[in-house]
Amino acid sequence: MGTIPPHILPPLAQLTKQPTVLEHGASAQIFSPLEPSLQLYLTRNLLTYVPKEVFDLVNIRFLSLRQNKLTEIPGAIRKLTLLQELNVGGNKLRYLPWELLGLMQEHGVLRNITLYPNRFLRLDQSEVVKWHINTEAGGIIAFDPNTRDHETSSAPAIPSDALEKWKPIRVATSAPEYFDMEGRAVDRQRTIPTNTPSLRDLALKACSRSPYYSRFIKDDEIMAPPGSSLSPSLPLVSNTRYQDPIVRLLSFANEVRQTGEKICSVCGKSYVMDKVRWIEWWDCKPAETRGQEPGRKPGQSFYPLPFMRRGCSWACIPDLSTT
Repeated sequence: MGTIPPHILPPLAQLTKQPTVLEHGASAQIFSPLEPSLQLYLTRNLLTYVPKEVFDLVNIRFLSLRQNKLTEIPGAIRKLTLLQELNVGGNKLRYLPWELLGLMQEHGVLRNITLYPNRFLRLDQSEVVKWHINTEAGGIIAFDPNTRDHETSSAPAIPSDALEKWKPIRVATSAPEYFDMEGRAVDRQRTIPTNTPSLRDLALKACSRSPYYSRFIKDDEIMAPPGSSLSPSLPLVSNTRYQDPIVRLLSFANEVRQTGEKICSVCGKSYVMDKVRWIEWWDCKPAETRGQEPGRKPGQSFYPLPFMRRGCSWACIPDLSTT
């Protein structure tokens, strides 16, 4: 499947578990919660994005998106707070959503993740502006995560003061990228910090929620504009019209309609178009071992993964203070 028909998944949200009634009376299960424990397998398809209907199934415990053509996992995955195991190997991912960290910490129970093979962004491919661990200059070197099992000696050892059994450890933060009102990259020196949404932002948000969105664009076949996180093959705006600023902006609203609501990782507001984004590198090795190891051990190596954080305004920027 290249796409999932929108009418397929919503009925699963209405499922309830049938209680067990024994021959000689009710069992203890009849008084237990009736929410089902769902396992969703979308393996070996041609999906270029994950539709928001997947993230409406809040009772998912296991989700497999292995071997598709995904370039990004939407931040709407934050809604799957009961998710225990995730498999996204065999895709085209360059980074992971920052919301996934919440599922491995206080907001969820995610303990097992399968991430490889994917060509994730490497440390030497990103401009790191802040380190969050104590390390000597040059102590952390970049590595290819797809062959990291053969390079255990190249990663630094986890210091005892940073050792935690399961909690992900933040390693580094990259320089933020800024975007203008049309979603194009701009120089930081020319931006004015503000967290007040513009009329354009509010209009895009209304468009993304409108049941009449299809009337806003007349073309039947439209393609994603440059800079969109969606695959270029996903119908959004026509090749001859994507330079039109209105059509370009509507394409961002359509992205939210397709993959789910965006929430600013700094202020928590709902928004449509990124104004700033940056990469945070976190070590999540205990969740990648699939329960084979009891958390971290002293001297264990760092294998930091790139997580994309997004802000709704130029005021929602990473904390780069030295303290």
